[in-house]
Amino acid sequence: MRNQRTILKNARIMTDNTWKYGHLIISEGRIEDIILERRGTGSSSGDSDIIDCQNRKVLPGLYDGHMHLFEYGLDSMTVDLSIARSNDELLSIMDKVHSGEVRNELFERTGIIWGTGYDDSMYPETMSISLKDMDSRYPEHPVLIRRICGHISFANSSFLDIYDVGAPKTKSSRLDDRYWRNSSPRFIIDDEMAQKAYTMSRTLLYSKGVVGGVEILSKDRLLHFTKSYEKCQGGLNLSLSIINNHTIDDGNGLDRILQKNKEESNECPIRFIKSFADGSIGARTASLSRRYSDGTMIGPLLDPPGVKKAIIDSKEHDLLPMIHCIGDLALDSVLSGSKNIEWPVRVEHVEVIRDDQMDKLTNNKYCACLQPNFSDIWGRENGLYHRNLGEHYMIMNRFKIMLDKGINICFGTDMMPPGPLEALKGAVGHPVVRSRISFEKGIELFSERSCNNSYIMNATGTIYKGKRADILILDRSDMVEMLFFKGEIVHNTKKERC
Repeated sequence: MRNQRTILKNARIMTDNTWKYGHLIISEGRIEDIILERRGTGSSSGDSDIIDCQNRKVLPGLYDGHMHLFEYGLDSMTVDLSIARSNDELLSIMDKVHSGEVRNELFERTGIIWGTGYDDSMYPETMSISLKDMDSRYPEHPVLIRRICGHISFANSSFLDIYDVGAPKTKSSRLDDRYWRNSSPRFIIDDEMAQKAYTMSRTLLYSKGVVGGVEILSKDRLLHFTKSYEKCQGGLNLSLSIINNHTIDDGNGLDRILQKNKEESNECPIRFIKSFADGSIGARTASLSRRYSDGTMIGPLLDPPGVKKAIIDSKEHDLLPMIHCIGDLALDSVLSGSKNIEWPVRVEHVEVIRDDQMDKLTNNKYCACLQPNFSDIWGRENGLYHRNLGEHYMIMNRFKIMLDKGINICFGTDMMPPGPLEALKGAVGHPVVRSRISFEKGIELFSERSCNNSYIMNATGTIYKGKRADILILDRSDMVEMLFFKGEIVHNTKKERC
């Protein structure tokens, strides 16, 4: 049986968003005391576990404000296309699964070949394959190839026969937000797959220092997720957002689960309903006031009346609207549609924002959840933003400028890829100096700010006496060494104790 008390001595502790040297005492799942400076560890250590941090950084456990952890775990069962660096490499990976040369768990379970995670911003050419070529290449089985952002896919005729996504069978097999904003295809899962997906993603998040955040789910995944969460005894501080396209019904048991929101003991409540005002930069479906480099220009998926309806629907169910909004034209629609409604609104991504929109977004009813990893992965010279937007890529993800304006922002990763500490590289090292933030500010946005703006019950996000002991210790490289959740060690790369 483990000791009831743990002492983290000789630590650089982040409290009040500054570093302070001292010792932190954990007892019965909470922070019993914080003893600053070199004046011992207070009362006798007795039988306590002692961990000598040797001046390492001790932070609050991190909160990812925008996650798809369940779908990420399920995608681990699909064909991994993230390693491909060209169309030919991608198709070669798919071919090997189709021929049986490489085994795939999901293909063997369902008879469908699902390929996920390709990123053609790293390719010498944009991903494209005609429906004729897809059918010729894969005549026997349904096939779907999905981009990392989830906003564009390619399918063969066999797949389209099974999943009615409203797409016409033309020479293009390309599917985007126009077709499946109401019914994004998902493969059927069972309880075993669901639990495997949840535990895999939870373990991964622990290794990244994450103790909670907002989990975003489609309605058809909700019951499997909540069942897995309870079966696996939780282990994360979560609030849920349901992708519902601004129409709430009880077709998947949603109304029954909403009743649980009223129970104080519910540790994984639904807080948000998510709608889409546009798509993504990679799919060229984000709604921008400037044309893409190929001349494309697209309007928002939600006009202002649609935004207003999404907010009212959410409010009627005592939930908060979460609106996917990448481009500035989509943001115009959100700001206009929410103008005269006094109800909190979460705006996701906000990768492109004009100066004239910033003052409006400072209204305290708004929170913008931004993804610094997007800037790191796609925001460099000759990266995705540059290729799709030309020189306008320099005005993307304006983190520091938005903060200085007084906009309430928090951070999430969208699981592309997961890991707040890695994601912070895109904010600390933003290509535009005026948009850069400090590491310490980034930790605040991935802890206290994300926790508060996720409306999570009994959550932490800070290090203070009496708070629950969700605590992260970093190694010398500022990566995760040890994570405490409710005072228990749930991840540990350093096995030796003092």
